Amino acid sequence: MKLLGISGSHKKGQNSLKLLEEAIKGVKTVNPSIKTKVIELAAFDINHCESCNACRDNPFECVVKDDFQVIFDEMKLTDAILFSIPHYDANPSHLDGFLGRFRKIHKVESLDNGFPLKDKPCGILVISGTKNHSAISFLKELEKLIISASMSLVNIGRQSYKGAIAVAPVTENFRALRHARILGKKVGKVLNE
Repeated sequence: MKLLGISGSHKKGQNSLKLLEEAIKGVKTVNPSIKTKVIELAAFDINHCESCNACRDNPFECVVKDDFQVIFDEMKLTDAILFSIPHYDANPSHLDGFLGRFRKIHKVESLDNGFPLKDKPCGILVISGTKNHSAISFLKELEKLIISASMSLVNIGRQSYKGAIAVAPVTENFRALRHARILGKKVGKVLNE
């Protein structure tokens, strides 16, 4: 079993990564032998979608020459994905480029073989600088993207949203850290089924 964690921050080692690491701890409590890999988008060159529609001719392959395809290929090879994404005033450019390209590549028209991430368990963590209102609306937008990609969104509880939300700095937000671990445990349990 393999788990891929993607930190969407434009800064390495910050709140998004810390929250993601807590979720991975949760996964490992129920699935200790799982292999994990963490990708920090800040370390990659990711441009915006050029709307060239070349992915229609070569499904799930992007012709833009940067690191998006490397990350997408990692997503195809894993058994589950955890996204840890910051949402402050605007999305970091790496994240914005990644989400735009992900949105485009799964909307190709001739999907005879289905989307390669179909039914893959996925958990979402969102970090915000405010008291959750903007984070909840952003999380719901991410939920729509994940569901439209036919991935299996993992829920942590009875909230109207599916993921975990944290207000920065996450190391002082014990409730958010606990929710991240709960989300990780749920992803781990789904993988064990």
